[in-house]
Amino acid sequence: MPVLDVLRCWKQYDERLRGTDGARQRAILDGVKDHLMWELLGNPAEVMATVCARPLYRFYGPDGTQEVAGVDAVKAWYQEQVDLGLNLFEVNMEHLAVQDWGLAGRGGWDQVFDAGIVPASVNIDRSQGDRRYLLSTPIAFFFLFDEDAKLVSELNYFSTPTLVREVAADETISDPLSRESFA
Repeated sequence: MPVLDVLRCWKQYDERLRGTDGARQRAILDGVKDHLMWELLGNPAEVMATVCARPLYRFYGPDGTQEVAGVDAVKAWYQEQVDLGLNLFEVNMEHLAVQDWGLAGRGGWDQVFDAGIVPASVNIDRSQGDRRYLLSTPIAFFFLFDEDAKLVSELNYFSTPTLVREVAADETISDPLSRESFA
């Protein structure tokens, strides 16, 4: 069994979409589902088709704040996530609200990191560079959308991980993904 169920969040958005009647809110949920699908599939060009012309992302966490602004920087950030193997993650949303302005949510974020890129605030044995670690972290987020239901801003608030464990060498991170996985 894989360490991450990367389709969990997509299924939660899909479930919410099925229970939503408003056209604007449905457009936002459809857009975020496409965004997430292309992110998990590691395709930054397609992700960017769901983003507005002047995006702004902010990530707040124990290691400080990271800001990524503008199309080129956001696309480069997504490519870096793919290059580092960080485009695969699991989000288990405990709360999700959709309004005409966008989404707000809270839950748990699970992600596997190579030892060399585990955030500095996490206490691991950094001398073993070939190890991988699963980090489970509480998250709250706000995603803002423009009039065309394109993502304008991601505001993500990460806490200190509540679980850190080494991933065994024989464990797989995720089931193989394809476009058909999201049907």
